[in-house]
Amino acid sequence: MKLAFSRMSPAQILVLTFLGLILTGTALLMLPWASTGAPVGFVDALFTATSAVCVTGLAVVDTGTRFTFFGQF
Repeated sequence: MKLAFSRMSPAQILVLTFLGLILTGTALLMLPWASTGAPVGFVDALFTATSAVCVTGLAVVDTGTRFTFFGQF
């Protein structure tokens, strides 16, 4: 039995890896202990995670004050 990744092109694997990292980061940023106040909304967490994975450095909330050490990590 062959692995599913062996039938995929390198571009498909890259896209799926990025998507997986972004969705995992979004879920982690939405956890209650990732933020200092109320939990971050889905869109803000998605944008922040996408920015982190793509290394753009953009943020819609102040990372230093809005997120705990866990959220910043």
